[in-house]
Parts: sequence; structure tokens; C-alpha cells
Amino acid sequence: GADPSTPPARGSYTPPPPPASPTRILYMADVGAAGADGAASGGWSFPTSRNTSASLAADAESDGFRGTLIVHGGDVSYAHGFGPGWDAFFNQFSPATASAAYVAAIGNHERLSPNSGDRYSNASDSGGECGVPFRARIASPGADPAATWWSLNWGAVHFLVFNTEVDFAPGSDQHSFVAADLAGVDRAATPWLVAVGHRPMYIDSAYAGGGTAADQVVAADLRDALEPLFISSGVDLTLAGHHHSYQRTCPTVNGSCVADGRGPVHVVAGHGGADLTDGSMQDPTPPLFRAIDFEHGYLRIATDADTLTVTAVRSADRSTVDEFSLRV
Repeated sequence: GADPSTPPARGSYTPPPPPASPTRILYMADVGAAGADGAASGGWSFPTSRNTSASLAADAESDGFRGTLIVHGGDVSYAHGFGPGWDAFFNQFSPATASAAYVAAIGNHERLSPNSGDRYSNASDSGGECGVPFRARIASPGADPAATWWSLNWGAVHFLVFNTEVDFAPGSDQHSFVAADLAGVDRAATPWLVAVGHRPMYIDSAYAGGGTAADQVVAADLRDALEPLFISSGVDLTLAGHHHSYQRTCPTVNGSCVADGRGPVHVVAGHGGADLTDGSMQDPTPPLFRAIDFEHGYLRIATDADTLTVTAVRSADRSTVDEFSLRV
């Protein structure tokens, strides 16, 4: 095992054993950081992230919710190669992560750089980081602490976390992992199955930039590669970010709402702190979508007996923007 005298990398958090049910989890994506005094920094600065960090800390500590795990769906610090940007993020969110375990999926602003082996070779979104600071500071809870796809049982929930920035097509190592992980879930022990990846499989977006990285192109690729596995294994919920908004679909199978509810609900929650992207929406809104909102926030996820409830929370005042429940 690891030498207990060796300190962890700055800003890394190792999850403790999961709590017994009921399960209380917090989710955010596309967040960043900003100084409390508004002073300029060497990296990107998102002042609204401070509302998210303060509200998240309150929900991690509150008797009313007391979240025990924080899941971050990618685009973490927006440091872009500026090391202190990572320190600023973890310092800002330390009140929340002092009370709850913290895990994260990797996003384009941690991974993408030309000719680095990512799926979008013309992109430079990470500022040259190529995933190195992410892997050094945020340990995977799986057998390989540097892995960027892994799974985790937390209370009544089985999380599958995958990497949308590298190859996920059939025949890839990642696709094989996803298939094997989903096939091995014990639904008696973890009745809820949640898949987390930075880019969404379903999204209301008209953004066409980036060629192969355009929102609808990537969504179609994800559906082609992974949706059959998600449907056959009974995934209940997918969580994503990337588009800086809150979006929720109906229970969906192959692009259509299902009346019996036996299909994944797809949630985009990329509204954690980065500037909102409300200027790139489809017109009209695709009929799959049941809620869309452009305010900064995060999610509360709670399981009780046979119910999983997701609440979209406004960061500014912790009020409810949207809420839905799934039942076994």
C-alpha cells in the first residue's frame, strides 16, 4: 500500500468508505474560481463560482441535506496551464471538500491539446495541460489513481465515470471497460445506476463550431457508441456539463420519450460558475427536453428507499430551479 507518511498531491482528495443509505450527493460541472476581492489573476476568473462554492459548502454541512460526496463533471479549474489556478480552485472549494468526499470526470479544459492523443486533435482547450495536473491532483477512486474512466459505489448509487475526450468507440479500451462495468453492477446492492461524462449524449445546442467537436456531432457519436449499453443495462440517469446551462430530458430511449419511464433521464448541469452559453440554443426546443434554465447552480441527488430525487439548485440563494424523481 501507499506510504502513509507521504502527503497527497495538493488539492487531491481520497474518498472515504461510502455511507449507508439514504445517500446524499452533490454534483457540479464547468465551475472555475475567482478571488474574493475581485483582483485580477493569471488565469480565467469566474466570480459567480463563489456563489456555488459557498452554497455547496452549506449543503455539505447542512442538517437539511448533508451531502457526503461531491461529483464534478469536468471543466474544473480552468487553470489552462497556470498552476496557481488549480490552487485557487481547491482553496475556494475547501470548505465543501472538508465535509464531503470529492471526485471528478475529466473535461476538455483539462485534457485537450493538439497532438496529445485526445479525440479532438485540433483543440487547445487545456492550455497544454494534457490532463497532467488533473491526474496529479484528483485521484481516481479505482484501482489506478491516474485513470480517467472508473466506477464507484456510493451508498445506493453505482457511478460509472467515463472520459468523453478520448476514444470511446466500440473496440476501444474505454468502451470495453464501460461494457464490463455495466454488466457487473449488482442492482440489489446499488439499485441506482448513474453515468457521468463531461460532454452530453443529448443536448439542446445549436453550437456548430469545432468540427468533430461540435455539440451535436459529439452527442451523436456518444449515442452511437454508448447508448445501447446504457439502455440494455438500465442506466437511470446521465450527468454531463460542457454546455453552460441546466437541461433535463424525459426518460429517453433512442431519441424518443418512453411512456413507462424505463429509460435514462439525461441532465446537463454545466452551470457551475463559468459564463453561461444561452446564445446557442435550438429553435424550437427539441421535444425531449422538460426543463432548461440559465442560472448558475448545481444538483442535489438523494436516494430514499425506492426513490432517487434530483434537485437543480440556484447557487445565489440555494432555491429550487427544477426537481424530478425516479422510482425503482
